[in-house]
Amino acid sequence: ENTPINNVSWHGADEYCNWVGARLPTEAEWELAARGTHRRLYPWGSEHPYKTRALFAATFDDILPVDALPEGVSPFQVYGLAGSMWEWVADEYSDTFYAESPAANPANLSAFRVTDRVLRGGGYRSDGSELRATNRLPGDPIVYQNIPDVGFRCASSIEE
Repeated sequence: ENTPINNVSWHGADEYCNWVGARLPTEAEWELAARGTHRRLYPWGSEHPYKTRALFAATFDDILPVDALPEGVSPFQVYGLAGSMWEWVADEYSDTFYAESPAANPANLSAFRVTDRVLRGGGYRSDGSELRATNRLPGDPIVYQNIPDVGFRCASSIEE
């Protein structure tokens, strides 16, 4: 119940979040949660990854509860944003999106649901360099097998 979900497609993650009354975070929301307003290199700051901050260069047998590494917590007190599981976000992947996007709250969302989606955060099989809060990868949203270090987290909007 406190272990990260893994081996899930983007579609499965999206449907689950909708089912619980939430949604996948946008890539910009995920990055803000990881970097804070001071633009940290990693969720915990600028120091290089260490085993007390994130799970990386490991095996599936090393998976920890989501709150097991308090030294790796983000400025918003979010655990596990680096290592353990790559995380799906809502955005469609584009190599050039940030060069072309608006500066405030960029989101690359579309109803076309078979294009690559963005993965953030690095996984337990990643090396330390993949844990940077700005690192991103494309992922096939339909694949749901043989992705043991891919998971997700749900987000919700605060109503004003």
